[in-house]
Amino acid sequence: MRYSILVISDTITDKSDKSGDTIQELLTGEHEMISKLFCSNSVRTIRMRLINLLKNKPDFIFTIGGTGISRKDVTIDAVKPFIHKDIPGFSELFRQLSYQEIGSKAILSRAVMFITKKGSVICCLPGSPNAAKLVIGSIIVPEYKHILGELSK
Repeated sequence: MRYSILVISDTITDKSDKSGDTIQELLTGEHEMISKLFCSNSVRTIRMRLINLLKNKPDFIFTIGGTGISRKDVTIDAVKPFIHKDIPGFSELFRQLSYQEIGSKAILSRAVMFITKKGSVICCLPGSPNAAKLVIGSIIVPEYKHILGELSK
């Protein structure tokens, strides 16, 4: 799997990033990280970064942060124009697994996964390292080959 990471935050830097590092650690080995970028909580900036990331034709782009319900959480709003096919089962499963760890707070997550028109998978994750670990370990690693296989048909 070829993937990119986009950390969306007004405060996290390469030195303080834990969630992106968690994804990198869990995908070390047979997977190739193309790039890891940082950007602010700005719809315009997020969209511009995604356009640039998609030029490299990654299999997956993992966005980290901005999936909550506060005013500053704009990731889901920013990615809407890129959605070609939604994968609602991801959101359902993520919230179910999150509920087991954090209880009813899981309802506040707007984490999503979808396919772009160019065939890349974008997975929008909350900013916590635990969420990154949960998604990569429990969903992505077991299913990425199946997902990519379906996309190649």
